Amino acid sequence: MAKILAIGLVSIGAVVALFVVPGVVTDRSGNGPSDDGGNGDTSSFAVPDGEPTPVDPARIMVTASSHLPPANQIDYDPANTIDGDPGTAWNSDAQGTEGRGETLVFRFAEPVDLKVLRFVNGYAKSSGIFDANHRLRDVVVRTDQGARSLTLLDTSDPQEVGFDFGLTSKVIVEVVDVYTGTGFADSELTADLAVSEIGFVAIQR
Repeated sequence: MAKILAIGLVSIGAVVALFVVPGVVTDRSGNGPSDDGGNGDTSSFAVPDGEPTPVDPARIMVTASSHLPPANQIDYDPANTIDGDPGTAWNSDAQGTEGRGETLVFRFAEPVDLKVLRFVNGYAKSSGIFDANHRLRDVVVRTDQGARSLTLLDTSDPQEVGFDFGLTSKVIVEVVDVYTGTGFADSELTADLAVSEIGFVAIQR
């Protein structure tokens, strides 16, 4: 079950949207980067009808600005964020930034009318690993329709944000700030930014 912290109405411009938020949701203008594999043009696609359903991970391609190389038969690939297993995670390979400025880019097989984002923050494999690594705090979510700033909770429990993100071919999650991990005492392991799962609920064709 997702952790629901608040339910209400938020007005952004002329749009009034229902939101389920794990923190603070504020409006940010801008269309986001266009140099990461497409121009984000959805003008030739009609908005689909129907009920929102989870987007099949098989219809999503995910890349990241960096990730740790495999070690001890464990990989830290960005694809771990859509594998449905909170015991795996993407870990950034950011040096000296604790993951600030890192990005995850999710591209859909065809545009979807995005309604909900779901997060399992940090490396949720265990409480010790979760605490040791850095976790998402403030992010900017960019779609073909613009950008939204989100503040996530420092928990490994599932959390979600519901908003009318609109028709989009991609979602870019840009890390602005993190919850700093405690690190690994008496170990050569380093604390890295980790994200276990990011999911999408949308109206699809």
